[in-house]
Amino acid sequence: MLNNETIAVAMSGGVDSSTVAAMLRAEGHNLVGLTAQLWNQRRLAGRPGMPEQVHGRCCSIDDVYDARRVAQDLGIPYYVVNHEERFEQDVVRPFVAEYLSGRTPIPCSLCNNHLKFDSLLIEARQIGAEKIATGHYARIEFDESSQRWLLKRGVDESRDQSYFLFGLTQEQLSRTLFPIGGMLKPDVRAKSARVGAEDRREAGFTGDLLRPGWRLHQVHRRVLGGVGRAAARYFRRAGDHNRRSDR
Repeated sequence: MLNNETIAVAMSGGVDSSTVAAMLRAEGHNLVGLTAQLWNQRRLAGRPGMPEQVHGRCCSIDDVYDARRVAQDLGIPYYVVNHEERFEQDVVRPFVAEYLSGRTPIPCSLCNNHLKFDSLLIEARQIGAEKIATGHYARIEFDESSQRWLLKRGVDESRDQSYFLFGLTQEQLSRTLFPIGGMLKPDVRAKSARVGAEDRREAGFTGDLLRPGWRLHQVHRRVLGGVGRAAARYFRRAGDHNRRSDR
């Protein structure tokens, strides 16, 4: 990597993306921080069947504040891009529709395909960054024999996130960096201490972005205009999905 190229860092405010930003900054890269605002966690707060408050989850306002502080500490430009409308259209609605059809959707892969490695890459280029770096535990390698970019598991198998990235295109892979994909989590924590990111929030990836205390029949009714009670009855018939999200 050339030190004079501009790289957009997808910043969540957590220790992994903060460490990535600090590492790249220490290497001399020109950086710009980007945070995608995907969902307003206060939108359904306090409604019947929904929690009053949501803490420690993706897309909260605290995440934005934390990411902004990291960027300020590193002295890099920082922008929040609002993708709430597209997130609802391309992730939330398909998620609920699949759930109602008795299938188990993977909203994180939809989010990666349509937003984090699509829209953010476009916006990165618009501000002069040809590549984007994230804190995912995965690796990208170019295979000379096939002339293709390969997505590989992260070295730390307990943190591997390659499964959620299977939909990335060749063009997206060619412009993406996973600086901590070849590291173990303990090594990332140690590195974060050396680069000054050790005090950053670390809630940990859970895959529950769409279910931070949600009741899906309430989401179906209040967000998507569906028939909430009918959906709730369906969830109970469909199996034990409701055991975690709808009781």
